[in-house]
Amino acid sequence: MSTLSQRLERIKAENPKLKGSIDALADYIERLRLRGQRELEPYLAAQALHTTEAFALGLLKLFEDAGLLKHSYNIYCTKQRTLLANVREIEDIPSVIYCKFCDQEHCDPNDFEVELVFTVEDAAWQSLSQNVATH
Repeated sequence: MSTLSQRLERIKAENPKLKGSIDALADYIERLRLRGQRELEPYLAAQALHTTEAFALGLLKLFEDAGLLKHSYNIYCTKQRTLLANVREIEDIPSVIYCKFCDQEHCDPNDFEVELVFTVEDAAWQSLSQNVATH
């Protein structure tokens, strides 16, 4: 059994009522990976799973706790809607962020948006692809 399979089975064993949702999220993540996408937004995951954002966030956190995902925060220019930075923890968000697209420093919190994202831990998911390829 692959490391990914073991981790997913552990999540399901610890949360038996969530088995279907855990499988659905794993399938969603694998579809994203096959398209070359590594970041997941809780809102979009919720839409794909036909559930609330709060529920999807809880599932994403379970996957993160199992080492399958890692959270971070994307910081966007509000005016240009372009990515300015990515930080691991919310307290790492700088108070002033230079935007090369606006050619100005954003120091007012209304000048930028912060979005929680989860990044796929490729090493954990590759074991699934390799396991599937060998059968």
